[in-house]
Amino acid sequence: MKRGFFIAFIFWVSLSTLAGTKWNEWKNLDLNDLDVELSKVQLRNRASCAIDSKKPTRSMFIFINNTIAAKAAYRLANRTGQDRATITKELIRDFRNKTTRLTQEIHEKLLSGQLPLLPHLDSENNIPVKYRTMLKECYGKLQCPQLNYYIENIWTSSHRLKHRLYDSFEDSNYFNSKYIKDSNTYKCLKVKKFGPLQANLFGQKPSIQDLNRIAKQLSDIGETVDECRMDGIDTLENLQVAGYQFDIKNIKERYWDKKVGFDYWNSMKLYFAWAMKNLKVENTKYENIIRNSNTQDYILFSPNGCRSDIMPTCNNKRLAENSFREFSRRNFEKEALELDILSPISEGVQNDLLKDPFANVNKDILDLGSYDDADAWIQQIFKNQTQTKNYVKNKLIDALTFYTLVRKRLNPKEVRDQLDFYFRNLDGNIIKNDLYYLCAEASVISDDIFSFTKKHIEGLKGTELIDNLDILFTDSPYNKIIDYYKELMDETRSYCKGLKQKEIWDENFEIEYEGFHQWYIDKTRADQSFETFPDKHYESDALSQDFIIYKNGDIICRSISHCLRKSIISIIETSRATYYGDLFWKSKFSQPSSDLFNPYAERVACKVYDPYFKTKQVMTRFVSDIGQGLMSWFTPGVLYTRVSLTPGYVTSFNKMIEDGQIEFNKEYEKSKVNVELITEFGPLIGVPCAVSITGSNNSPTNLYHFRGISVGACVDRQGGDIIANSGSDISDKQTDGVAACAACRINFEGISNTLTYFNSKLGPFFYIARALYSLYQGLTDFDNIPRRWELDLNKLKTTYQRYGEIPKSCRSTLLNGRNCLKDKEELAAVELIQKNELTILASKKIISGYKFKVQECNNELTVMIDKHFTRLFSKCKRKH
Repeated sequence: MKRGFFIAFIFWVSLSTLAGTKWNEWKNLDLNDLDVELSKVQLRNRASCAIDSKKPTRSMFIFINNTIAAKAAYRLANRTGQDRATITKELIRDFRNKTTRLTQEIHEKLLSGQLPLLPHLDSENNIPVKYRTMLKECYGKLQCPQLNYYIENIWTSSHRLKHRLYDSFEDSNYFNSKYIKDSNTYKCLKVKKFGPLQANLFGQKPSIQDLNRIAKQLSDIGETVDECRMDGIDTLENLQVAGYQFDIKNIKERYWDKKVGFDYWNSMKLYFAWAMKNLKVENTKYENIIRNSNTQDYILFSPNGCRSDIMPTCNNKRLAENSFREFSRRNFEKEALELDILSPISEGVQNDLLKDPFANVNKDILDLGSYDDADAWIQQIFKNQTQTKNYVKNKLIDALTFYTLVRKRLNPKEVRDQLDFYFRNLDGNIIKNDLYYLCAEASVISDDIFSFTKKHIEGLKGTELIDNLDILFTDSPYNKIIDYYKELMDETRSYCKGLKQKEIWDENFEIEYEGFHQWYIDKTRADQSFETFPDKHYESDALSQDFIIYKNGDIICRSISHCLRKSIISIIETSRATYYGDLFWKSKFSQPSSDLFNPYAERVACKVYDPYFKTKQVMTRFVSDIGQGLMSWFTPGVLYTRVSLTPGYVTSFNKMIEDGQIEFNKEYEKSKVNVELITEFGPLIGVPCAVSITGSNNSPTNLYHFRGISVGACVDRQGGDIIANSGSDISDKQTDGVAACAACRINFEGISNTLTYFNSKLGPFFYIARALYSLYQGLTDFDNIPRRWELDLNKLKTTYQRYGEIPKSCRSTLLNGRNCLKDKEELAAVELIQKNELTILASKKIISGYKFKVQECNNELTVMIDKHFTRLFSKCKRKH
């Protein structure tokens, strides 16, 4: 009786307590009015980002440079007498709208099967025969009319049967509808400022302060993004650039990653480039101007985050395209000369990979946070790119113009005779310096043995980029220019080797370094680099001969020496353009792209960085120590082994020319397993003493046997210094005070029984403890052990509203993509309310459930929770 009364009393108290529970008012209710769809943000560390670079992206930035469109509008307004500001804004608006509308239209046609996927050449899907042939023919070329005609036929057919009659398309070349989870697969946003939706670009694992800041920024998300389409011109703030982000969603992840992702982006860029030039999308009066102004050349695609739009490859074309990220530097104008692209001699973008294999990642590497808005950042990168392109282009034109003119006037076979005549009188320091400049520069740039630039220049023979530029009036292909340059240098070096150098440059000779070209000083005297003035050197009356003059009176070369040295400068500029041409001159048939935000795409492709190495190294040591522990239990002994893994590394990149393009053959030193045999005697004799020996290269597991070791030491009483401590040698140095020396020979065989006893008792515990400690220590490497986090901004918003802030205890839960609420019951109740698309204003705990006040209903809603179900027990009385 008393027991039943007690249970009833407890039940009544619990019921009264819950009934009296206060409502928990949810905070930051303005977040309920967001008109922007929130998404999940993928966060990665260095190793994980490198792994993801081999997967197709689901989020793409489109950066637009409006310069060419604005210039066309300005010319139109001048011709027609219309208001220039209005015409410019209207044309730019239509240009941007065409860009965003095209991406959506192509996306919808691909997913509906109206357009087939055009696979990349390494795709595992079917590659139609005609398409494969044309793509190979177009590789490396700037124009490909036959591919444009092919795409036009595909676009106008819009039916699978017609596609298959035209080329050998199969089912794998179309999206499979069973892997599309929802019809809503496309989202486009105008990026006004890089903010919460791009949180992955600013850091790896956000702190609790970062999470609170991101949550707070959600309230002002309208200031960071906007709708893609623009109807009026009043809101058009920046006339120079624009940035957009479009995301692919509701397609099953494995299907996207393994089957269609890379083919999708290859198709998008091919169709887009063709459509911008040939398709009328926006029915506006400016459509013809947009189509005929090469506007697609001023649009750049860039994956948002660590994933890629093409399978990363180790060739010059992709490495040059990815060097676009260098233009984002805040202090680009001050730091530009440090880059290979503007260095005195460009050796190729591949050298940067060897110099900097461990670049930062996901740490705002492009200085996004230092700009007030996204447009300012985009404007900066396009400005830097345009200025650098103009510099390289002008230098290239000057160089090729030089070769066009000089080849008709200077025969390589006559070079030695010309030099003999020019340097017939070597009286005076000026003429001697001139000869010294010539011979020194020719040797450094082209000597078969000593030159470190010869292979970088002469190895470009066979490339086709310069021949394809169509900006030159030279009548010689690039191969012939390189051959001509090589003949000039061969004759020059031959002449210099025949000189009596000690007689010419005797002890009275003084080198005037200011007369060298800058590239020579920077390459040979980097520690004492200073500015040079070679042109001023040739202004001397003693050297001015006007050797080659253009018909308009312009002086091409003042002397044979001047000509030969200018040929070196000119070939350097052509090599710079060849290495980095793909960064400036894009193919017209495929939209250009660049991995701006992931520097590890090319590092993984070129095997400069192995994202799995650290994990393999840690596990190798762990297994080794565990195995040693077990061995010492059953077969105890004096010696133990330590197995370690040495990383592989790229030693150099050898260039190969294939189909007119530079490909890289990597000289790679493979990773090695090192077996080290160690024995320590410190605990036995009180003197630090150990023997360590590794296996030979031929057989790293060779075992060695030792009979013993001698240890000797001498101590000076006055100074207390050890005079000798090396093997069995004892110093014979005479000392002033009293000194004593001692030596001890340890016989391994004599003490083996004692050591065996201790090793059998303590060895297993020592090795296993060391294994666990090493495992823990290795796995705490934050950068090189793959780690990934997922931040769901909707769940971040829910947590922020529930508590008014992000509690410290919620960090790990949120970064695993989950809601963080009081307990599982509240989590289940809140998710059910949100599933019904209702907005929570307040909540409180009741018996077996929760009650909610919601924005859409006049009444309170009750959610009952049991082990087996979560059910809404109230019907919403909608507000009118």
